[in-house]
Amino acid sequence: MAKVNWYPWRPGDDNHPLFIDQVYIGPKRYFDTEDFSSYDFYHCPAWNSWAKNTWVFHSQLDWDIELIDGQVHVHTDHFHFNELMGDIQVVNDEMIIQLDPLCLLWTNNKNIWLEQLSYPGLETIPGQFKLGNWTRTLSLAFRTKHLKIKRGDPIFMIRFNGAGQNYDLSKTKPSEKIIKTAEKNLGLKKYLPGKSWELSTKETKCPFSFLWT
Repeated sequence: MAKVNWYPWRPGDDNHPLFIDQVYIGPKRYFDTEDFSSYDFYHCPAWNSWAKNTWVFHSQLDWDIELIDGQVHVHTDHFHFNELMGDIQVVNDEMIIQLDPLCLLWTNNKNIWLEQLSYPGLETIPGQFKLGNWTRTLSLAFRTKHLKIKRGDPIFMIRFNGAGQNYDLSKTKPSEKIIKTAEKNLGLKKYLPGKSWELSTKETKCPFSFLWT
């Protein structure tokens, strides 16, 4: 089973109040979010493979942001908004809202890719990257006219591929080396936009390794 690590974290802030064990709402395997046993698809191997390799992430706070007549109205706590929200882009009659999920992921398996998915009922901007080559925090962007979610609501999902079909997502405190790597990786885009993608997708395996196997 391929292992992926996660931990509540944001750059420069290891001791945020939301990171307290009894406070932070950790990811949950989709298969365990409800009792699916009464559904016919429960016995489908393809669905089982997907549901056991997909994790649901939850909102740590209440959010209420609305687009009215082309203007963004923030109904939620403005301190939280300024701290954890990124840019808001208005396109036609929709908002693209960036939100910090406050979660770091990393793995020692160089083959693992991470794919980010929308949770049903909430449209997020999808994406994927090679987590095995690029340690970093998650990034989240909603596409909506009105973002209204409560603390504990499921807001997006992730799944993995590249190392078979069985994965273990484990809460693990990152070492100082992992933290420094994540900080450097996140900071690179400020200086060389696009370079991080080039580095994360770079093949690390020797192309002639088949000669010794």
